[in-house]
Amino acid sequence: MTQTVRAIVGLNGKIELPPMPQAAGKAVEVTISVAEETETLNNRETAKAKLRGSVTRYDDPYGPALPADEWEALQ
Repeated sequence: MTQTVRAIVGLNGKIELPPMPQAAGKAVEVTISVAEETETLNNRETAKAKLRGSVTRYDDPYGPALPADEWEALQ
């Protein structure tokens, strides 16, 4: 029986494989090949590129979202 599983190496260098009950108690052979480009990485980089340079200023980034007299919790 042959099964192909694709996984992404985590930032910690570990690979998590899904459970394989059909192989429980049996020896398995694992072959690791590095893909040239993964869809996940490509999508992440595309999203970053779309946002790059989109924010030009912050008016008051640490100010309250609403005035204090409009908060229901304070009334």
